[in-house]
This record gives sequence, C-alpha cells and structure tokens, in this order.
Amino acid sequence: MAFNLADIWSSQQRGAAIVAYAMALVGGPVLDPIVGGVIVDSYFGWRWTEYITGILRVLMLALGVIFFDETYPPALLVHEARRLQITTGNGALHAHHKEIDYTFEDMTDKYLFRPFPLLVTPICFCVASYASFVY
Repeated sequence: MAFNLADIWSSQQRGAAIVAYAMALVGGPVLDPIVGGVIVDSYFGWRWTEYITGILRVLMLALGVIFFDETYPPALLVHEARRLQITTGNGALHAHHKEIDYTFEDMTDKYLFRPFPLLVTPICFCVASYASFVY
C-alpha cells in the first residue's frame, strides 16, 4: 500500500498521507493489546481476536478491490493498449511491457536475491529490525 501513496496523492497532499500511513503502522502494535484485551475480557473469548482480525482484513480487501483503481504505470499502459486494440481494431497496438519475456532466473534474481543486499543498508536494517521486534 505504501507504494501507492505517490500515485494516489499529489505532492502537496502526500506528506499527510505518509504520516497517516506511518501512524497506522506504528499505532497498530500499540492499540492491538488494548483492543485484544477488551475483546478477551468480554463474553466473546480469545478466539474472537482472530475472527475480528480476519473479518476486518476481508472487509479492507473488498473495499480496496472495489474502490481503488490500478496505479502501476506498466499495467495502465497494458489496459490502455488493450482498449485501443478493441476500439480501433488494430491488433498491432501493444504495450512495451507485454514484450518483455521474464525468465525464471530473472524472477529469482529480482525477488529472491535482491532483498539481501538491501537488508544491510542502514534504513532497511532498522525498519526490518523494528518490524521483527514488534510483530
């Protein structure tokens, strides 16, 4: 979700959006024990802490799918090219992103090996350490 902030809000509004997102990330671990304690002390029982979490996640997923538009630029170009193909009947129109042929080696390099050098950078190390401690 954090990567969508630059796509959704203008540069003037982005600061407040990033602050709200950061407060949600930091505030969750602070409020979770309080809300969980209230749920457990009520007549629901401890299992309902997981049920309510699951219900809220499904609700947020549904709201995101319904109300958020695609913001990834290559995907937008693919959709626009597909729309133009249908509208004009010209099958030669296509997005450059569809021409790229990804191999298994490309995928493993990008998603499996690239994160490890990033982990030793100070900012990523600090954020990962905080997240591993909190969660």
